[in-house]
Amino acid sequence: MSAKFEYRGNLAETPLPTMLVKIHRYRVPGVLTAQRREVAKRVYMRDGNVVFATSNDLNDSLGVFMMKQGMLTREQFDESARRLKAEGKRQGEVLIEMGAVTPERLTAAVASQVSSILWSLFDWDEGEVTFEVGRFRADEKIQIAISVPDVVRDGLMKVADAKVLVKKIGPSWTILERVPDAVAGIELDPAEDLFLSVVDGRTPLLELCRKGPGDIARSARVLYLFLCLDLIRRKAESSAKKFQWRTEGKVR
Repeated sequence: MSAKFEYRGNLAETPLPTMLVKIHRYRVPGVLTAQRREVAKRVYMRDGNVVFATSNDLNDSLGVFMMKQGMLTREQFDESARRLKAEGKRQGEVLIEMGAVTPERLTAAVASQVSSILWSLFDWDEGEVTFEVGRFRADEKIQIAISVPDVVRDGLMKVADAKVLVKKIGPSWTILERVPDAVAGIELDPAEDLFLSVVDGRTPLLELCRKGPGDIARSARVLYLFLCLDLIRRKAESSAKKFQWRTEGKVR
């Protein structure tokens, strides 16, 4: 039996968005597993899309997620948990049999849960990552199709601390330039498109962020999105004055 190809890395060295974009670019099917201490989360990918995600963290489970979102009452959650233990079925099946949700609402809930698991990984700045290449069994009855560029955009906009992204871009005097003939792979909104046109290969990062579609923190998120999508790249460091960034996106 031939060995499966695996990529192994660490989020401290290669950020998750960079990994996802590379997988998307080559349309490689497979399963990405991120593990940090006892928690393991898996992202299933096919044809450049995320089709499912799982987590062994009970806080990410479908029932807990739906209860937090107000889709289930505590009583419905407890009853579904009791039936799960007794019958060994999937929670979604149990909830439908209970009449707690319709199939349509369940599908929407699963899509939101998968997105939530994905977005939580964008706040991980460390952890072992394995990407196992190959087709996988489609055991899940409910699957979605979220494009990786959309996942990356939404995930970066939800990162709790924008300073983490700023550090990944570089010092405040870093010079960024557009990549010739680059294709975004995602529809940029008018404000993002205008911001991309401002990247001129001369303006330092800090000054560039002040020209962005929002405050400095928001602009840094958008620039990092451009960087991950290979729309821009670092050009060179200048001797510009160094600035210290504060959490709220201001400088001193």
